[in-house]
Amino acid sequence: MSVPFGRKLKTFRQRIEFSDDEGNLGLETFAKEIAALMGTENYPSKSTVHNWEKGSAEIAASERKLLLNIIRVLKDYKRILNAEEANDVLFSGGYAALGSDEINSIFGTVSLRLNTQSDLREFQVFLVLPLPIGIIERKDEVVELKARLTTISSSIYAQVITAIRGWPGAGKTTIASILAHDPEILHAFPNGVLWISLDKEPDIFDKLMTWARALGLRNESDASKNIDGLQAQINALLHDKRVLLIIDDVWHVKDAKYFRVGGKGCATLVTTRSTEIAEALVPTPSNAYKLGGFTEKEALDLLEYLAPGLTNSYHEECLELIESLEYLPLAVQVAGRLLNREMQYVWGINDLLAELKEGTKLLAEHSEVADATSPTIAALLRKSTDCLDEQTRRYFRTLGTFAHKPAVFDLEDIEEYWGVSDPRPFVKKLVNQGLLEPIQGEYFQIHALLVAHARSLYEA
Repeated sequence: MSVPFGRKLKTFRQRIEFSDDEGNLGLETFAKEIAALMGTENYPSKSTVHNWEKGSAEIAASERKLLLNIIRVLKDYKRILNAEEANDVLFSGGYAALGSDEINSIFGTVSLRLNTQSDLREFQVFLVLPLPIGIIERKDEVVELKARLTTISSSIYAQVITAIRGWPGAGKTTIASILAHDPEILHAFPNGVLWISLDKEPDIFDKLMTWARALGLRNESDASKNIDGLQAQINALLHDKRVLLIIDDVWHVKDAKYFRVGGKGCATLVTTRSTEIAEALVPTPSNAYKLGGFTEKEALDLLEYLAPGLTNSYHEECLELIESLEYLPLAVQVAGRLLNREMQYVWGINDLLAELKEGTKLLAEHSEVADATSPTIAALLRKSTDCLDEQTRRYFRTLGTFAHKPAVFDLEDIEEYWGVSDPRPFVKKLVNQGLLEPIQGEYFQIHALLVAHARSLYEA
Protein backbone atom coordinates (compact mmCIF):
# COMPACT_ATOMS: atom_id res chain seq x y z
CA MET A 1 0.00 0.00 0.00
CA SER A 2 1.52 3.31 -0.98
CA VAL A 3 1.02 6.52 0.94
CA PRO A 4 -0.30 8.22 -2.26
CA PHE A 5 -3.05 5.56 -2.46
CA GLY A 6 -4.04 6.17 1.15
CA ARG A 7 -4.18 9.90 0.65
CA LYS A 8 -6.20 9.51 -2.54
CA LEU A 9 -8.62 7.10 -0.84
CA LYS A 10 -9.14 9.50 2.07
CA THR A 11 -9.61 12.47 -0.27
CA PHE A 12 -12.40 10.75 -2.19
CA ARG A 13 -14.01 9.29 0.94
CA GLN A 14 -14.28 12.77 2.44
CA ARG A 15 -15.52 14.34 -0.79
CA ILE A 16 -18.99 15.82 -0.30
CA GLU A 17 -19.67 18.30 -3.10
CA PHE A 18 -21.70 15.80 -5.16
CA SER A 19 -23.19 13.71 -2.33
CA ASP A 20 -26.76 13.84 -1.04
CA ASP A 21 -25.80 13.38 2.61
CA GLU A 22 -24.16 15.93 4.84
CA GLY A 23 -20.67 15.48 6.23
CA ASN A 24 -18.06 12.88 5.37
CA LEU A 25 -18.44 9.18 4.73
CA GLY A 26 -17.09 8.06 8.11
CA LEU A 27 -14.52 5.33 8.59
CA GLU A 28 -16.95 3.05 10.42
CA THR A 29 -19.69 3.39 7.79
CA PHE A 30 -17.17 2.97 4.98
CA ALA A 31 -15.80 -0.21 6.57
CA LYS A 32 -19.28 -1.68 7.18
CA GLU A 33 -20.41 -1.00 3.60
CA ILE A 34 -17.31 -2.70 2.16
CA ALA A 35 -17.70 -5.65 4.54
CA ALA A 36 -21.34 -6.07 3.48
CA LEU A 37 -20.32 -6.30 -0.16
CA MET A 38 -17.51 -8.72 0.72
CA GLY A 39 -19.93 -10.89 2.73
CA THR A 40 -17.76 -10.65 5.84
CA GLU A 41 -18.71 -9.35 9.27
CA ASN A 42 -15.49 -7.84 10.53
CA TYR A 43 -13.30 -7.23 7.51
CA PRO A 44 -12.43 -4.59 6.81
CA SER A 45 -12.74 -2.98 10.23
CA LYS A 46 -12.69 0.73 10.96
CA SER A 47 -9.05 0.46 12.03
CA THR A 48 -8.15 -1.41 8.84
CA VAL A 49 -9.53 1.40 6.68
CA HIS A 50 -7.71 3.91 8.87
CA ASN A 51 -4.44 2.02 8.31
CA TRP A 52 -5.06 1.94 4.56
CA GLU A 53 -5.41 5.70 4.53
CA LYS A 54 -2.25 6.14 6.61
CA GLY A 55 -0.33 3.84 4.27
CA SER A 56 0.55 1.43 7.09
CA ALA A 57 -1.54 -1.50 5.80
CA GLU A 58 -1.48 -3.04 2.33
CA ILE A 59 -4.01 -4.32 -0.13
CA ALA A 60 -2.40 -6.84 -2.45
CA ALA A 61 -3.07 -6.46 -6.16
CA SER A 62 -4.50 -10.01 -6.05
CA GLU A 63 -7.30 -8.77 -3.73
CA ARG A 64 -9.13 -7.39 -6.74
CA LYS A 65 -12.59 -8.06 -5.27
CA LEU A 66 -11.76 -5.91 -2.26
CA LEU A 67 -10.46 -3.07 -4.45
CA LEU A 68 -13.59 -3.19 -6.63
CA ASN A 69 -15.87 -3.10 -3.60
CA ILE A 70 -14.04 -0.05 -2.27
CA ILE A 71 -14.74 1.63 -5.61
CA ARG A 72 -18.40 0.50 -5.47
CA VAL A 73 -18.95 2.06 -2.06
CA LEU A 74 -17.32 5.32 -3.13
CA LYS A 75 -19.48 5.33 -6.24
CA ASP A 76 -22.70 4.54 -4.31
CA TYR A 77 -22.01 7.45 -1.94
CA LYS A 78 -21.24 9.70 -4.93
CA ARG A 79 -17.64 10.18 -3.88
CA ILE A 80 -16.55 8.79 -7.26
CA LEU A 81 -18.55 9.84 -10.30
CA ASN A 82 -17.03 7.87 -13.19
CA ALA A 83 -14.43 5.30 -14.19
CA GLU A 84 -11.80 7.98 -14.78
CA GLU A 85 -11.95 8.94 -11.11
CA ALA A 86 -11.97 5.27 -10.09
CA ASN A 87 -8.82 4.68 -12.12
CA ASP A 88 -7.27 7.75 -10.52
CA VAL A 89 -7.60 5.98 -7.14
CA LEU A 90 -6.33 2.66 -8.49
CA PHE A 91 -3.38 4.18 -10.35
CA SER A 92 -2.21 5.98 -7.21
CA GLY A 93 -1.56 2.57 -5.63
CA GLY A 94 -0.07 0.99 -8.73
CA TYR A 95 -3.15 -1.18 -9.35
CA ALA A 96 -4.51 -2.10 -12.78
CA ALA A 97 -7.21 0.09 -14.28
CA LEU A 98 -10.82 -1.06 -14.48
CA GLY A 99 -11.59 -3.48 -17.29
CA SER A 100 -14.67 -3.06 -19.44
CA ASP A 101 -16.64 -5.73 -17.52
CA GLU A 102 -15.67 -4.13 -14.21
CA ILE A 103 -16.74 -0.70 -15.44
CA ASN A 104 -20.09 -2.02 -16.59
CA SER A 105 -20.58 -3.87 -13.31
CA ILE A 106 -19.90 -0.79 -11.17
CA PHE A 107 -21.17 2.09 -13.30
CA GLY A 108 -23.78 0.35 -15.45
CA THR A 109 -22.46 1.84 -18.69
CA VAL A 110 -19.02 2.80 -19.89
CA SER A 111 -18.32 6.16 -18.30
CA LEU A 112 -14.91 6.89 -19.80
CA ARG A 113 -14.79 9.74 -22.26
CA LEU A 114 -13.47 7.48 -25.01
CA ASN A 115 -14.89 6.51 -28.35
CA THR A 116 -14.39 2.80 -28.99
CA GLN A 117 -13.72 -0.53 -27.29
CA SER A 118 -10.19 -0.31 -28.67
CA ASP A 119 -9.78 3.03 -26.89
CA LEU A 120 -11.17 1.48 -23.72
CA ARG A 121 -8.61 -1.30 -23.84
CA GLU A 122 -5.84 1.24 -24.33
CA PHE A 123 -6.95 3.15 -21.25
CA GLN A 124 -6.02 0.09 -19.21
CA VAL A 125 -2.31 0.29 -20.10
CA PHE A 126 -0.31 0.87 -16.93
CA LEU A 127 3.06 -0.86 -17.23
CA VAL A 128 5.39 0.87 -14.76
CA LEU A 129 7.78 0.18 -11.90
CA PRO A 130 6.28 0.44 -8.40
CA LEU A 131 7.26 3.43 -6.29
CA PRO A 132 10.09 2.84 -3.81
CA ILE A 133 9.26 3.19 -0.12
CA GLY A 134 10.50 6.21 1.82
CA ILE A 135 11.51 8.39 -1.12
CA ILE A 136 12.32 12.07 -0.72
CA GLU A 137 10.06 14.04 -3.04
CA ARG A 138 12.10 16.29 -5.30
CA LYS A 139 9.36 18.81 -5.95
CA ASP A 140 11.23 21.25 -8.19
CA GLU A 141 12.43 18.52 -10.54
CA VAL A 142 9.02 16.83 -10.67
CA VAL A 143 7.20 20.10 -11.37
CA GLU A 144 9.66 21.03 -14.13
CA LEU A 145 9.48 17.65 -15.84
CA LYS A 146 5.68 17.51 -15.59
CA ALA A 147 5.49 20.89 -17.31
CA ARG A 148 7.76 19.65 -20.09
CA LEU A 149 5.84 16.42 -20.65
CA THR A 150 2.40 18.03 -20.68
CA THR A 151 3.31 20.90 -23.01
CA ILE A 152 1.62 20.51 -26.36
CA SER A 153 4.10 20.07 -29.20
CA SER A 154 4.31 23.03 -31.55
CA SER A 155 4.59 20.67 -34.51
CA ILE A 156 1.46 19.15 -35.98
CA TYR A 157 3.35 15.86 -36.36
CA ALA A 158 5.91 15.60 -33.56
CA GLN A 159 5.29 14.41 -30.01
CA VAL A 160 6.93 15.84 -26.91
CA ILE A 161 10.25 14.14 -26.13
CA THR A 162 12.17 14.80 -22.92
CA ALA A 163 15.36 13.16 -21.70
CA ILE A 164 16.67 13.00 -18.13
CA ARG A 165 20.43 12.64 -17.95
CA GLY A 166 22.53 12.22 -14.84
CA TRP A 167 25.04 10.11 -12.96
CA PRO A 168 24.24 6.54 -11.89
CA GLY A 169 22.50 6.83 -8.54
CA ALA A 170 21.24 10.37 -9.20
CA GLY A 171 17.64 9.18 -9.05
CA LYS A 172 16.66 9.17 -12.74
CA THR A 173 14.58 5.99 -12.51
CA THR A 174 12.97 7.11 -9.25
CA ILE A 175 11.97 10.48 -10.74
CA ALA A 176 10.54 8.70 -13.79
CA SER A 177 8.58 6.37 -11.50
CA ILE A 178 7.19 9.32 -9.52
CA LEU A 179 6.04 10.92 -12.77
CA ALA A 180 4.47 7.66 -13.98
CA HIS A 181 2.31 7.53 -10.84
CA ASP A 182 1.50 11.25 -10.68
CA PRO A 183 -2.26 12.02 -10.94
CA GLU A 184 -1.68 15.07 -13.15
CA ILE A 185 0.38 12.97 -15.56
CA LEU A 186 -2.28 10.25 -15.61
CA HIS A 187 -4.91 12.90 -16.32
CA ALA A 188 -2.80 14.31 -19.18
CA PHE A 189 -2.29 10.81 -20.61
CA PRO A 190 -5.65 9.08 -20.03
CA ASN A 191 -4.70 6.08 -22.18
CA GLY A 192 -1.98 5.14 -19.72
CA VAL A 193 1.77 4.67 -19.30
CA LEU A 194 4.18 2.22 -20.93
CA TRP A 195 7.59 1.65 -19.31
CA ILE A 196 10.62 -0.24 -20.59
CA SER A 197 14.16 -0.50 -19.19
CA LEU A 198 16.90 -1.23 -21.71
CA ASP A 199 20.37 -1.55 -20.08
CA LYS A 200 23.56 -2.26 -22.06
CA GLU A 201 22.50 -5.14 -24.32
CA PRO A 202 18.69 -5.34 -24.49
CA ASP A 203 16.75 -7.95 -26.42
CA ILE A 204 14.82 -5.47 -28.56
CA PHE A 205 12.23 -7.94 -29.84
CA ASP A 206 11.51 -9.24 -26.34
CA LYS A 207 11.22 -5.69 -24.97
CA LEU A 208 8.83 -4.69 -27.78
CA MET A 209 6.78 -7.82 -27.08
CA THR A 210 6.42 -6.63 -23.48
CA TRP A 211 4.68 -3.52 -24.78
CA ALA A 212 2.72 -5.50 -27.37
CA ARG A 213 1.31 -7.87 -24.73
CA ALA A 214 0.39 -4.94 -22.47
CA LEU A 215 -1.52 -3.46 -25.40
CA GLY A 216 -3.34 -6.72 -26.12
CA LEU A 217 -1.40 -7.60 -29.28
CA ARG A 218 -0.61 -11.25 -29.92
CA ASN A 219 2.41 -12.64 -31.74
CA GLU A 220 0.30 -14.30 -34.42
CA SER A 221 0.77 -12.47 -37.71
CA ASP A 222 3.92 -12.62 -39.84
CA ALA A 223 4.30 -8.86 -39.36
CA SER A 224 4.70 -9.29 -35.61
CA LYS A 225 7.48 -11.89 -35.88
CA ASN A 226 10.23 -9.38 -36.57
CA ILE A 227 11.29 -6.14 -34.88
CA ASP A 228 10.21 -3.75 -37.62
CA GLY A 229 6.81 -5.38 -38.04
CA LEU A 230 6.17 -5.42 -34.30
CA GLN A 231 7.18 -1.78 -33.97
CA ALA A 232 4.82 -0.86 -36.82
CA GLN A 233 1.91 -2.64 -35.14
CA ILE A 234 2.51 -0.88 -31.82
CA ASN A 235 2.88 2.44 -33.62
CA ALA A 236 -0.41 1.95 -35.45
CA LEU A 237 -2.20 1.08 -32.23
CA LEU A 238 -0.92 4.17 -30.44
CA HIS A 239 -1.03 6.72 -33.25
CA ASP A 240 -4.25 8.39 -32.00
CA LYS A 241 -3.81 7.66 -28.28
CA ARG A 242 -2.47 9.69 -25.36
CA VAL A 243 0.12 7.50 -23.67
CA LEU A 244 3.29 8.42 -21.79
CA LEU A 245 6.16 6.27 -23.04
CA ILE A 246 9.10 5.88 -20.62
CA ILE A 247 12.37 4.47 -21.98
CA ASP A 248 14.61 3.93 -18.97
CA ASP A 249 18.38 3.39 -18.80
CA VAL A 250 19.30 3.95 -22.45
CA TRP A 251 22.87 3.05 -23.37
CA HIS A 252 22.62 3.22 -27.18
CA VAL A 253 20.67 5.62 -29.38
CA LYS A 254 19.77 2.89 -31.87
CA ASP A 255 18.06 0.83 -29.15
CA ALA A 256 15.84 3.68 -27.95
CA LYS A 257 14.62 4.49 -31.45
CA TYR A 258 12.68 1.23 -31.65
CA PHE A 259 10.47 2.50 -28.84
CA ARG A 260 9.77 5.89 -30.40
CA VAL A 261 6.18 5.07 -31.28
CA GLY A 262 2.78 6.74 -31.12
CA GLY A 263 1.51 10.04 -32.43
CA LYS A 264 1.44 13.64 -31.28
CA GLY A 265 -0.86 12.80 -28.39
CA CYS A 266 1.84 10.64 -26.81
CA ALA A 267 4.96 11.88 -25.04
CA THR A 268 8.28 10.12 -24.54
CA LEU A 269 10.51 10.32 -21.47
CA VAL A 270 14.05 8.92 -21.77
CA THR A 271 16.54 8.38 -18.95
CA THR A 272 20.26 7.96 -19.58
CA ARG A 273 23.60 8.63 -17.93
CA SER A 274 25.01 9.99 -21.20
CA THR A 275 24.73 13.62 -22.32
CA GLU A 276 25.54 12.56 -25.87
CA ILE A 277 22.72 10.01 -25.98
CA ALA A 278 20.23 12.39 -24.36
CA GLU A 279 20.90 15.14 -26.89
CA ALA A 280 20.79 12.68 -29.80
CA LEU A 281 17.28 11.58 -28.87
CA VAL A 282 15.63 14.97 -28.30
CA PRO A 283 14.76 17.71 -30.84
CA THR A 284 16.98 20.34 -29.21
CA PRO A 285 19.56 20.28 -26.37
CA SER A 286 17.09 22.20 -24.19
CA ASN A 287 14.86 19.11 -24.17
CA ALA A 288 17.57 17.22 -22.23
CA TYR A 289 17.12 17.79 -18.51
CA LYS A 290 20.21 17.44 -16.33
CA LEU A 291 19.33 15.77 -13.02
CA GLY A 292 21.88 16.61 -10.38
CA GLY A 293 22.16 15.34 -6.85
CA PHE A 294 20.04 16.25 -3.87
CA THR A 295 19.92 19.74 -2.50
CA GLU A 296 21.56 20.06 0.92
CA LYS A 297 18.13 20.02 2.59
CA GLU A 298 16.96 16.95 0.66
CA ALA A 299 20.12 15.05 1.56
CA LEU A 300 19.82 15.97 5.24
CA ASP A 301 16.12 15.07 5.23
CA LEU A 302 16.93 11.59 3.88
CA LEU A 303 19.70 11.08 6.43
CA GLU A 304 17.31 12.10 9.21
CA TYR A 305 14.59 9.79 7.88
CA LEU A 306 16.98 6.82 7.79
CA ALA A 307 18.91 7.63 10.99
CA PRO A 308 16.63 9.67 13.29
CA GLY A 309 18.46 12.20 15.44
CA LEU A 310 21.68 12.00 13.42
CA THR A 311 21.51 15.41 11.74
CA ASN A 312 20.74 17.22 14.99
CA SER A 313 23.54 15.56 16.94
CA TYR A 314 26.15 15.69 14.18
CA HIS A 315 25.02 18.51 11.90
CA GLU A 316 28.46 19.67 10.71
CA GLU A 317 29.65 16.09 10.23
CA CYS A 318 26.52 15.29 8.22
CA LEU A 319 27.20 18.28 5.98
CA GLU A 320 30.74 17.04 5.39
CA LEU A 321 29.47 13.53 4.67
CA ILE A 322 26.85 14.50 2.09
CA GLU A 323 29.32 16.85 0.41
CA SER A 324 31.88 14.04 0.15
CA LEU A 325 29.17 11.88 -1.42
CA GLU A 326 28.41 14.68 -3.91
CA TYR A 327 24.74 14.69 -2.74
CA LEU A 328 24.11 11.54 -4.79
CA PRO A 329 20.74 10.09 -3.64
CA LEU A 330 21.80 6.43 -3.75
CA ALA A 331 25.00 7.14 -1.80
CA VAL A 332 23.16 9.20 0.84
CA GLN A 333 20.64 6.38 1.24
CA VAL A 334 23.35 3.75 1.72
CA ALA A 335 25.21 6.00 4.19
CA GLY A 336 22.04 6.72 6.18
CA ARG A 337 21.11 3.06 6.57
CA LEU A 338 24.71 2.17 7.39
CA LEU A 339 24.91 4.79 10.12
CA ASN A 340 21.52 3.93 11.59
CA ARG A 341 22.62 0.34 12.14
CA GLU A 342 26.27 0.76 13.08
CA MET A 343 26.68 4.07 14.91
CA GLN A 344 25.10 2.69 18.08
CA TYR A 345 27.72 -0.05 18.28
CA VAL A 346 31.37 0.41 17.37
CA TRP A 347 31.70 3.49 15.28
CA GLY A 348 29.84 6.61 14.20
CA ILE A 349 29.83 9.29 11.57
CA ASN A 350 33.41 10.49 12.22
CA ASP A 351 34.67 6.93 11.81
CA LEU A 352 32.71 6.61 8.58
CA LEU A 353 34.21 9.83 7.22
CA ALA A 354 37.71 8.66 8.09
CA GLU A 355 37.16 5.26 6.49
CA LEU A 356 35.72 6.84 3.35
CA LYS A 357 38.80 9.04 2.99
CA GLU A 358 41.08 6.04 3.38
CA GLY A 359 38.95 3.90 1.10
CA THR A 360 38.94 6.62 -1.53
CA LYS A 361 42.73 6.44 -1.72
CA LEU A 362 42.64 2.67 -2.07
CA LEU A 363 39.99 2.68 -4.81
CA ALA A 364 41.16 5.73 -6.73
CA GLU A 365 43.15 3.73 -9.28
CA HIS A 366 40.53 1.32 -10.54
CA SER A 367 37.01 0.19 -9.63
CA GLU A 368 33.99 -0.34 -11.87
CA VAL A 369 31.86 1.59 -9.40
CA ALA A 370 34.51 4.31 -8.97
CA ASP A 371 34.71 4.67 -12.74
CA ALA A 372 30.93 5.11 -12.93
CA THR A 373 30.67 7.57 -10.02
CA SER A 374 33.57 8.46 -7.73
CA PRO A 375 36.14 6.66 -5.52
CA THR A 376 34.41 8.02 -2.41
CA ILE A 377 31.09 6.42 -3.33
CA ALA A 378 32.86 3.19 -4.28
CA ALA A 379 34.49 3.22 -0.82
CA LEU A 380 31.08 3.71 0.82
CA LEU A 381 29.61 0.71 -0.99
CA ARG A 382 32.64 -1.39 -0.08
CA LYS A 383 32.18 -0.38 3.55
CA SER A 384 28.50 -1.33 3.47
CA THR A 385 29.30 -4.88 2.35
CA ASP A 386 32.31 -5.24 4.65
CA CYS A 387 29.87 -4.85 7.56
CA LEU A 388 27.89 -7.92 6.49
CA ASP A 389 28.47 -11.39 7.86
CA GLU A 390 30.09 -13.77 5.39
CA GLN A 391 26.91 -15.67 4.48
CA THR A 392 24.89 -12.52 3.76
CA ARG A 393 27.81 -11.04 1.83
CA ARG A 394 27.97 -14.22 -0.28
CA TYR A 395 24.25 -13.96 -1.07
CA PHE A 396 24.69 -10.30 -2.02
CA ARG A 397 27.57 -11.17 -4.38
CA THR A 398 25.30 -13.54 -6.29
CA LEU A 399 22.97 -10.63 -7.11
CA GLY A 400 25.69 -9.38 -9.45
CA THR A 401 24.88 -12.26 -11.78
CA PHE A 402 21.20 -12.72 -10.94
CA ALA A 403 19.93 -9.16 -11.11
CA HIS A 404 19.32 -7.29 -14.35
CA LYS A 405 17.63 -4.03 -15.27
CA PRO A 406 15.04 -3.51 -13.94
CA ALA A 407 16.35 -5.49 -10.96
CA VAL A 408 12.98 -6.02 -9.29
CA PHE A 409 12.17 -9.32 -7.60
CA ASP A 410 10.10 -10.79 -4.80
CA LEU A 411 10.94 -13.14 -1.94
CA GLU A 412 10.03 -16.20 -4.00
CA ASP A 413 12.55 -15.22 -6.67
CA ILE A 414 15.27 -14.77 -4.05
CA GLU A 415 14.32 -17.98 -2.24
CA GLU A 416 14.62 -19.97 -5.45
CA TYR A 417 17.90 -18.37 -6.52
CA TRP A 418 19.61 -18.54 -3.14
CA GLY A 419 18.22 -21.99 -2.38
CA VAL A 420 17.10 -21.09 1.15
CA SER A 421 13.72 -21.83 2.72
CA ASP A 422 13.45 -18.39 4.34
CA PRO A 423 15.50 -15.57 2.79
CA ARG A 424 13.87 -12.85 4.92
CA PRO A 425 16.62 -12.55 7.57
CA PHE A 426 19.25 -12.03 4.87
CA VAL A 427 17.03 -9.66 2.88
CA LYS A 428 16.44 -7.62 6.03
CA LYS A 429 20.19 -7.27 6.57
CA LEU A 430 20.69 -6.08 2.99
CA VAL A 431 17.83 -3.57 3.34
CA ASN A 432 19.32 -2.29 6.60
CA GLN A 433 22.63 -1.71 4.84
CA GLY A 434 20.94 0.13 1.96
CA LEU A 435 21.92 -2.61 -0.50
CA LEU A 436 18.33 -3.60 -1.33
CA GLU A 437 15.39 -1.25 -1.54
CA PRO A 438 11.86 -2.31 -0.57
CA ILE A 439 9.10 -1.20 -2.92
CA GLN A 440 5.33 -1.64 -2.94
CA GLY A 441 4.02 -5.01 -1.88
CA GLU A 442 6.51 -7.83 -1.26
CA TYR A 443 8.99 -6.63 -3.88
CA PHE A 444 12.56 -5.37 -3.70
CA GLN A 445 14.90 -3.73 -6.15
CA ILE A 446 18.64 -3.29 -6.43
CA HIS A 447 20.18 -0.31 -8.19
CA ALA A 448 22.39 -0.90 -11.22
CA LEU A 449 25.33 0.66 -9.36
CA LEU A 450 24.90 -1.88 -6.58
CA VAL A 451 24.67 -4.68 -9.15
CA ALA A 452 28.06 -3.51 -10.45
CA HIS A 453 29.40 -3.53 -6.90
CA ALA A 454 28.04 -7.05 -6.29
CA ARG A 455 29.59 -8.17 -9.56
CA SER A 456 32.97 -6.74 -8.56
CA LEU A 457 32.84 -8.72 -5.31
CA TYR A 458 31.83 -11.87 -7.20
CA GLU A 459 34.73 -11.51 -9.62
CA ALA A 460 37.30 -10.62 -6.95
